[in-house]
Amino acid sequence: MGGGGAYCATLADVDADDALDLVVINAGAHEMAVLLNESVAPISEDCNGNGLPDECQVYGPGDYDGDGSVDLVDVAALCTGWAGPGVSPPPPSPDCGVAYEDVFDFDTDGDVDLHDAAAFQVLFGS
Repeated sequence: MGGGGAYCATLADVDADDALDLVVINAGAHEMAVLLNESVAPISEDCNGNGLPDECQVYGPGDYDGDGSVDLVDVAALCTGWAGPGVSPPPPSPDCGVAYEDVFDFDTDGDVDLHDAAAFQVLFGS
């Protein structure tokens, strides 16, 4: 994506495969890019016996999609939750009870704010 302008990112299931895809828009250049999540949906097993299907596991703080890394998909999920009160990205799997605050409220004060964004920034790329 070229040109200057404001960038916006969000998560959406663009190809209707039950996996969240990353959509990035450059408003100044009137461009949009879609990065399809082509991961294979895992089988609902509970390998560690904690009562959650393995696809619902949160691998660590900031890893909203549970893929084991804090990456651009997680950035989009974090930013989606800042759209306003009561707004949060769709759960990584429709069968999961993973809440936005469970992943991004690093200081456990009940909200996701700039303190949490600073902690997220440290983890980005890990």
